[in-house]
Amino acid sequence: MKDKYYTPSIEEFYVGFGYEYFEEAENEWIDKCEFRVRGKGIYFPTDGSDEVFRILLSNNHIRVKYLDRDDIESLGFEHTEGSDKFAWFKSGKWVMQFNNGHCHIHTGNEMLRHFSGYIKNKSELKKILKMIGYEGN
Repeated sequence: MKDKYYTPSIEEFYVGFGYEYFEEAENEWIDKCEFRVRGKGIYFPTDGSDEVFRILLSNNHIRVKYLDRDDIESLGFEHTEGSDKFAWFKSGKWVMQFNNGHCHIHTGNEMLRHFSGYIKNKSELKKILKMIGYEGN
């Protein structure tokens, strides 16, 4: 991965999706934002309106960090070997092989993979871990 961040497409957003946005008045990136819903199906992912959100997105003022070692460790996995680009992680019975975004997640025996594919960011990893039954340590 060349860049640490990317601009997501509108289709990537769902309740709980993590992102950052650029606050022009403060001239800084505001992190730890989470897509949420207010009212009857109206989405307000920042403190502004739906229109403000779309403008921020079209001006590349919303970004998401690509999945990395820190994200994986923050979800309860311990780095066991390898580099930041290619590494192995373990959490209880769960094992994860991470290769620059490509992940193989299984319990002990690699032949019994629960997931194998590209995971773009921490929000996606959290969603996948929940789907395969990972509960953390």
